[in-house]
Amino acid sequence: MKPDCIAELQRIAEEVAVESFCPSISWGVVADGALAHHGAVGALDDGTPPTAQSVYRIASMTKSFTAATVLALRDEGVWSLDDAVALHAPELATVVGPPGSAPITLRQLLSMASGLATDDAWADRHLDIAPADIDVIYAGGPTFAHLPNAVYEYSNLGYAMIGRAIERATGTRAQQHIDERFLAPLAMHDTTWVQPTHDNWARPYRVQDEEIIRDTPDPIGDGDLAPMGGLWTTVADLAKWVAWFDSANSRPDQG
Repeated sequence: MKPDCIAELQRIAEEVAVESFCPSISWGVVADGALAHHGAVGALDDGTPPTAQSVYRIASMTKSFTAATVLALRDEGVWSLDDAVALHAPELATVVGPPGSAPITLRQLLSMASGLATDDAWADRHLDIAPADIDVIYAGGPTFAHLPNAVYEYSNLGYAMIGRAIERATGTRAQQHIDERFLAPLAMHDTTWVQPTHDNWARPYRVQDEEIIRDTPDPIGDGDLAPMGGLWTTVADLAKWVAWFDSANSRPDQG
């Protein structure tokens, strides 16, 4: 990469760190199927700059793995994107929109068009929810903000529903299926659904009165909401995922 390009990317990262009160940022550029450059801002808890192997929770970037799994199962004839999600996970039949709504489909859940109400703060705090507990939510009928397929409305619960459909269709938890289908073949060995057991990871912080404060307790674990945002990974591992996606655009049969 050209030095001026690297310098500009670093400048942007430093600007984001200041504006967003980020204690550290680890960033990279993927080119020609590999990590071409890594940069960092700030420091981890031990005072050292992040490396390409430093682990961060990637939150909703997890959804790209869940969505890719749905599309792979579509390609294999397991389901159609326009199937009702309850066709594959009957316990989700109680999740219905306002009166007159058609059954919610996989496509609507993937594209945030199910009508389910935005639930960002709640979902982040319940990543470790157990199947029995989330089943109570499904049975009670989650809140809808719109009719299905009417407008875009971000729903993390929708991706938990996709995770349940993957589990019913494959016989394995969505997390395990993603591990076996993508993480292992791509050698993403530092990508996990739980907090790292080593020290090279970015601890959680919160901003209070424009001050960065170490948050406690440590991040919660792997539950039924994890398909929407539970993955931990590194820039080096995520570069493999980005390169794999990019390779699809360079295949002759893709036009």
